[in-house]
Amino acid sequence: MNMKKSISRRNFIINSSKAGGALMLTFALPLKKSPLVAASETDFEPNAFIRISQDNEITLWVARSDMGQGVRTALPLILAEELEVDLDKVKIEQADTNRDCGKMGTGGSTSVKQSYLPLRQAGAAAREMLISAAANRWKIERSKCIAENGFIIHRGNSRKLSYGELVAEAAVLPVPEAAPLKEKKDFKLIGKSRGHLDTFARISGTAKYGIDLELPGMRYASVLRAPVFGAKIKSFDDAASRSIAGVLEVFKIERRGSGVLLSEGIAVVAENYWAAYKGRMLLQVDWDLGDNEKLGSADIRKQFIADAKKTGVDARSVGDAEKAFTGSEKKIESIFEVPFASHSPFEPMNCLADVRPDGVDIRGSLQSPQWVQSEIARELGIEKTQVTVHVSLLGGGFGRRLEPDVANEAALISKKIAAPVKVIWTREDDTQHGLYRPASYHVLQGALDKKGKPLVFSHKIVAPSISGWRWPDAVKNGLDNSMMEGLKNLPYNFPNLKLTGVISNTPVHCGWWRSVYNSQNAFANEVFMDELARLAGQDPFEFRLALLAGPNRELDHYHTHRLRKTLEMVAKTGNWGKPAPGRFQGIACHACFSSYAAEIMEISVEKSGAFRLHKVTCVVDCGTVINPNGVRAQVEGAIVYGLSAAVKDTITIRDGRVEQSNFHDYRILRIDEMPAIEVLIIDSEEAPTGMGEPALPPVAAALSNAIFAATGNRIRKLPVTAAAISGSSES
Repeated sequence: MNMKKSISRRNFIINSSKAGGALMLTFALPLKKSPLVAASETDFEPNAFIRISQDNEITLWVARSDMGQGVRTALPLILAEELEVDLDKVKIEQADTNRDCGKMGTGGSTSVKQSYLPLRQAGAAAREMLISAAANRWKIERSKCIAENGFIIHRGNSRKLSYGELVAEAAVLPVPEAAPLKEKKDFKLIGKSRGHLDTFARISGTAKYGIDLELPGMRYASVLRAPVFGAKIKSFDDAASRSIAGVLEVFKIERRGSGVLLSEGIAVVAENYWAAYKGRMLLQVDWDLGDNEKLGSADIRKQFIADAKKTGVDARSVGDAEKAFTGSEKKIESIFEVPFASHSPFEPMNCLADVRPDGVDIRGSLQSPQWVQSEIARELGIEKTQVTVHVSLLGGGFGRRLEPDVANEAALISKKIAAPVKVIWTREDDTQHGLYRPASYHVLQGALDKKGKPLVFSHKIVAPSISGWRWPDAVKNGLDNSMMEGLKNLPYNFPNLKLTGVISNTPVHCGWWRSVYNSQNAFANEVFMDELARLAGQDPFEFRLALLAGPNRELDHYHTHRLRKTLEMVAKTGNWGKPAPGRFQGIACHACFSSYAAEIMEISVEKSGAFRLHKVTCVVDCGTVINPNGVRAQVEGAIVYGLSAAVKDTITIRDGRVEQSNFHDYRILRIDEMPAIEVLIIDSEEAPTGMGEPALPPVAAALSNAIFAATGNRIRKLPVTAAAISGSSES
């Protein structure tokens, strides 16, 4: 093993120091590229810390937020594998923004993907330094020492030293530039299922979520926000509110995100939450409802239909789709519609802010602490270094907790009252004042040649831009590239292909929702693929398989063969074409966030249109699997989330406001409605990728395709209704 005194930032940044009798290792995570890709210097930034103390305590500071996806288990598991310690020996600490931890945002299913190689490198480097320290003490060759279960052992000898006994000597050694990594066949922990390390804390109630946090002298705030998008406060009467025992202050407040005003409101600050909430409910407000007073879902749909007639901007084009479609005798055109959707995490939105002259502390259930840090610094006119963001466990996120608006609101209130304050949203607040998955409208055209082979695939999406309303620079040449997620990388080999986007913004603020635009685009793509297969007189599975044959020359970075394999395996595992008596199947597949998923939905349908979800079979390829139990949980969660959005309620707009308010009219799937879920994970040698989102996009399409198999009625509009299934309403 080569040893080098200078530290290579190109591979990873790792520093050691003898501090407090402990071995400290700092390592780096890649910013954008896969860990397998050789990166330039700018592709790495410092991201986490390891500490091994003299009492054998191993600490890993985790810089990613855990909202149930298990990063507080998966990341230490990766480290423990190379460090040669049992997972139970690794203590987890949540990093705050004071630590130089690089990118801390948790989204896009990237936590494991971006951490895998650097964590292994850091663990291997520490292991090799400890081996060298032991060899030096024993005055023997390094080859005679091995690391095992937290000890360095002298081969063929009974001598052994714990890591804690060696940290002082290891800390002053030169850092290995490229410590050898274990081969997959030698893994003891990676790939073995285990429960989450903090499961007991969660179920026993000792785990701390944002809503549980407290500070001495803390106040509570509840905010009445504008009922209509863009409404303004003309005046308000707070006399009744101030009469409530415990109410301290009442004042106007703005909720902002990315520098954009989201809503005006009135904050009621009190000694306890109930007083704050009760005082808020007694406010008398005269609102200027503005231009959106009459806005409704029908108006937005009308806008989408009009914008669909625009030319749009091509994200990808192959051949001449328009000419080939016009000249074809065997062709179809279909319209798909997807509604706004709420994130609705079970833990309501909340944040605890403490704004002081000497600095700001923000505490809460947050997915993007550094973004929050930057936004609050801008809102308060201070330096980022004056803001420290502390992340707790998250009671669900799904993209909603990426947004900085709740933290901004809390910080402004804390500054106003010169005291710590916890802002707690009600479920109604969350449902009616969120940042929603964009509604969208899709026009798809497809054609076959004279021999019945696929000739044309054209997809135009009309939707609001999630990024454009906050960052105008995100729109390039009239197109927000994120709108084309799950579309511009369409894996099917069509000789004529046209993938187009039209931005159609509305007053409804939109945000990133689990799998983002993949959920809309995959629904339209995969239902339409079924339609093309039927037009060709072919089995939908075989039709897809043929179009996935061979590499896709337009997408050389896209592993088409991996998606094909998931499709083949789901057909075998899900017994495609041979459903149980009285049941019907639909199939769909999709790739996003560098992972691959294929699903078969099995249902039964009554004449009335009522249907029963019996089983979902899902095959996934997410590269090397760290914790199979965690992957299965994520797949199951994504399927439940996707089904809830597909078959339950939607966010609708009437008179400029969201109609839904709580789980009675924005429902989710209940236990007795849940299908059985079978998950098969492909054993892969590829680098690990994420599974928080990839299993969601195929869900609605597989369901729609199963409904067609059962009834002959094609569902192209979500959510699915009994009337649409029975054919008594427009689908």
